[in-house]
Amino acid sequence: MVTGSLAQLQSLPKLDRSKLLEYPTLSLKERDRRWNLVRKMMKENDVHALIVIQGVRREDNPANYFTNEPIGSSPFVFFPLSGEPFAFGARDLLVVDTFMKSEAYGIKSWVKDWRFGPSGMDDWVNELKKRGLSSARIGIIGKGTFSSHSQALIANTITNAIKTALPKVTFVELWRPFVDIMLIKSQEEIAMFRKAALVLEVASEEFVWACKPGARVSGIENAFMIQLSLMELKFGL
Repeated sequence: MVTGSLAQLQSLPKLDRSKLLEYPTLSLKERDRRWNLVRKMMKENDVHALIVIQGVRREDNPANYFTNEPIGSSPFVFFPLSGEPFAFGARDLLVVDTFMKSEAYGIKSWVKDWRFGPSGMDDWVNELKKRGLSSARIGIIGKGTFSSHSQALIANTITNAIKTALPKVTFVELWRPFVDIMLIKSQEEIAMFRKAALVLEVASEEFVWACKPGARVSGIENAFMIQLSLMELKFGL
């Protein structure tokens, strides 16, 4: 139970919550900015396409940088030097339902070609053949210094299978140059980070003000988590 003085708490300034009514999003202009930077990096490394493998956490998941979709919605992204990319969508009814509702509300997906059916190694091989990349240099993001163990295992499985079918294909690991691009944030991205920070500050403020004499730890924790959950539901953060 909390028994300390509230003098310090009462002196804390209240947060300006008006900005919680703002809804920062990433535009198609931001998509073009990202894709152009990635394609510039691809040219510098002489690769004709990228295979992007999703991670298990936000910090090691490169796929949503290309798609602007939630983590888990796109396990793999194929990103060519020219032409439209495609993404293998997670075979999950909730994911598909989210896409359908977004379309109904006029929210355009950054990637036009989503493939939600079963995917296998033959799909990768056939796609490379169809695009004339049977002997090309292909970048791989998800197999390197910054990748998780599971990412690296999946990357090895995919690259080994493609090399078996198309031995002239060369793979180039591009995690590090990709991270150099991803870490430099645009104004739209910064606005989203600030909104996320404000949400956490509001939840923390509720936590602090719940610390009153006689309050139990469970009640204090609930004050924090309830606010955080409400913000997540309302604002999609």
